[in-house]
This record gives sequence, C-alpha cells and structure tokens, in this order.
Amino acid sequence: MMRQGVISAVIYLLLAMLVMIYMPEGYSAISWALGAVVVVTLIYIRARKGED
Repeated sequence: MMRQGVISAVIYLLLAMLVMIYMPEGYSAISWALGAVVVVTLIYIRARKGED
C-alpha cells in the first residue's frame, strides 16, 4: 500500500511539472490547487480503508 502511494505521488508530480511547462501561470496555479485537493482526498480515502 505504501509503495502504491509513493508511485501515485511521483506520477502526480510529473504531471504537475508538465502542466507548469506547457500552461500559463494562471492555469498552473488552478491545476496545482485541484491536484492538491485530489491528493488529500486520495490520502483520506486510503486512511478510511485502513481503519475498516
């Protein structure tokens, strides 16, 4: 489980880098915010699954 989380985090960081390279700053800021929400949501879901 831990390894899967690390892999998904690395993939997200790579995507964020591509977004920053190819998009204007306004869009990259929005996508960073959305990405942060997605990451927090995934971590929260994983924590809930761990409890069950």
